[in-house]
This record gives sequence, structure tokens and C-alpha cells, in this order.
Amino acid sequence: MPAETSIAEMNSIDYLTMMVRDVEDVLAVLEEAVKAYAGGNSVSRVYPKIRDLKNKVEDGKVLIMEYLMRLGEALMNARSYIAVAQGLDKIAQLSDGAGYRLMLLEENNIRLDSKIVESVIELVKTARKQMLLIRDSLEKLRLNPRKSLSNCSEVSKLEALADETYRNTTFSLYTLHSGNIVALMVGKEIVDFVEDICDFAKLIGEEIRFLALLKTAST
Repeated sequence: MPAETSIAEMNSIDYLTMMVRDVEDVLAVLEEAVKAYAGGNSVSRVYPKIRDLKNKVEDGKVLIMEYLMRLGEALMNARSYIAVAQGLDKIAQLSDGAGYRLMLLEENNIRLDSKIVESVIELVKTARKQMLLIRDSLEKLRLNPRKSLSNCSEVSKLEALADETYRNTTFSLYTLHSGNIVALMVGKEIVDFVEDICDFAKLIGEEIRFLALLKTAST
């Protein structure tokens, strides 16, 4: 591998790893916000932290995309690195959307059933597990790509579990809140956003899987 390509790859992985850490922070604060809503505490005190972290992730995406654009053709498979950055940014945006809607529910004194809230927490926890695996996948990409492949498979399995939780939660929403259209609609948006986070984590994992497969094929 040419030295220029190797350095570009290392820098790109480092940038993405920093972005993943920021997304992990976003998800941790989102879980804090859901628990605040569940406990009748102030979501409005927690939400600004989600918004600030979302902006930090967006800045990270711009940084790595500008870096990759400057490289031109020096880094093969730059498209996959860009796709990972865009996926991480989307997860931060979805987290912000979910947190904002939780705040709206609280401000309007609309309470979702505890079963729904518990399921949302479960989905966020699943997404956090996915992010841990994604970070490890990136860190192992250079020296142990087979471990990256294993991690990516686990990310996909977690997405399948999240999908099952999502289907059950959606059914519960329709049965428990059929008489409150606002609770139903906003609650559905929150559940959709968090499930989408797990979907995007899977897509990120697939991009990393592609990079890891290329590395294992060349060793």
C-alpha cells in the first residue's frame, strides 16, 4: 500500500472514530432524556445537550468530507468512508428529533404509557450497543479486519432485535393510545426515529464490512 494511501486511511479512520464517540455521547444523552420523561423530570434541561452534540457530529462530518475531497483519488474506497460519516450524522439528527419530540410531549403534559417508554429505552440501548461495535470495528480495521467483520455481523443481529421491538411497540402504541391522536402521532415519530437509528447503524456496519472484506482479501 502506498504511504500516501496508508496515511490517508489512518487519518480517515481516526476522524470517523472521533465521530462515533460523539454519536455515542448523543445516544447516551438521548437515553437520559427518555428516562427524564419517564420519571417526570425536566426533558427541557437535557435536550439542549443533544442539540449541541448533534451540531458537533455535523461539524465532524464536514471535516472528514472536506479532508476526503482534498485527497482526491489518493484514497481508494473514499465513498465508503463518506457513507459512514453521513450515516453517523443522520443518527445524530434522528436523536435530536426524538429528543425534541419528547420535550414537546412533556411541555404539553402528554404522557405515553410506561410500556412504550420502556421500549424506547430498550431501542436506544440497542443502538448504543451497535455504536460500541462500530467503534471497535473501525479501530480493528487496520490490524484485525476479521474482528471488524465479526463486529459488523453483531451489529446486523442487533438491528434484527430492534426491528422486533419496533413492531411490538408500534402495535402497543395503536392499542394504548388510539384515543389520543397527539400521543399516538408524536409517540410513533419517536419510535420511528429510534428504530431508524438502529437501521442506519446497520448500514454503517455494512460499509465497514465492505472495507474489512477488501482488507482480508488482500492479506
